[in-house]
Amino acid sequence: MLSPEQINKIRETFLSQSNKLDLSPVGKYIPRKIIPPVYFFLALIIMVTLAHFVPMSHLIYVPLRVFGGLLILVGFAITAGSACGFKLAGTPIKPFEQPVTLVTDKLYRYSRNPMYLGMMIMLVGVWIALGSLSPVLVIPVFFLIIQEGFIKYEEAFLEERLGDEYQDYKNRVNRWIGWQLE
Repeated sequence: MLSPEQINKIRETFLSQSNKLDLSPVGKYIPRKIIPPVYFFLALIIMVTLAHFVPMSHLIYVPLRVFGGLLILVGFAITAGSACGFKLAGTPIKPFEQPVTLVTDKLYRYSRNPMYLGMMIMLVGVWIALGSLSPVLVIPVFFLIIQEGFIKYEEAFLEERLGDEYQDYKNRVNRWIGWQLE
């Protein structure tokens, strides 16, 4: 059992470390331990597992499955191109890290979240390529995790950090795809 002195020392250490974190406003932007690519790869694993062990029904047959492969390639190109845009701008890709600049060119003219959009397109492509019904169940779950667990908090984080610049961008470009009409 710990002595009261040991407990106080642990508490003081914890409090001194927690004061170094930037959690303003009060824990709203706590960095996630699991980042979106991990959720994406988990979704892929679950989709393949469901297709193999619980196929439910084969809806899509071989000629159309090629279309799934094309969607996978398109989604990968969108995700990789978007990530390169961040790298070229010198701003971090990992959610909730301090942005250096707001990336608004190339794919970011059409979507505020093209990396996530590319992941969604890849998941749809995997579903079509697998051809069975059960893997499609994973796609809305992934969407909700990204939308509710990341995008909404990232938007609030960017509004706080970048102010009017991000608000203007948000007014011009949709969250997922398309552009705002004036």
